[in-house]
Amino acid sequence: ILLCPTCHRKIDKAPDGTYSVEMLLGWKHEHEEWVNSWSEAKVFANAKEMAIEVMHLLDENYMHFTEYGPMSESAQKNPGSTAQAIWAARKLDVLLPNNRKIMQMLETNSGFLKGALRQEAQKFKMHAEAFEGNQYDRVEEYPLFPASFQLAITELSK
Repeated sequence: ILLCPTCHRKIDKAPDGTYSVEMLLGWKHEHEEWVNSWSEAKVFANAKEMAIEVMHLLDENYMHFTEYGPMSESAQKNPGSTAQAIWAARKLDVLLPNNRKIMQMLETNSGFLKGALRQEAQKFKMHAEAFEGNQYDRVEEYPLFPASFQLAITELSK
């Protein structure tokens, strides 16, 4: 089983019997299901249902951004706080998966994307792809989150 260096060391140095084969295989199965869930996009009956689901994911992303992001109160008041480390983790385990889910939903349900909403969805996609790429290979700049996409989705969810 492929593990990060920290978990690998922890499991290898643990006394025999601490981590059973069944336990490790269970963890592997849970992780595989979690990864597979990223690519399973829902097919919605209408645009409003899709917009509501997208809003939930955007709201979760925004909550983490405002709590721990570089402009958050905790990061600004105390640069030595754990906000930066928490933000780094949340980008990888919350924001990136949520962005992928949103892009999958938009692609799977592209028939609901008409006119300006199609353009806004494209702006979001450009941001999400660049944001993800920036986590692995830093770039000078990339498209910021398009607030106009949030407004268009909010309007559609009413």
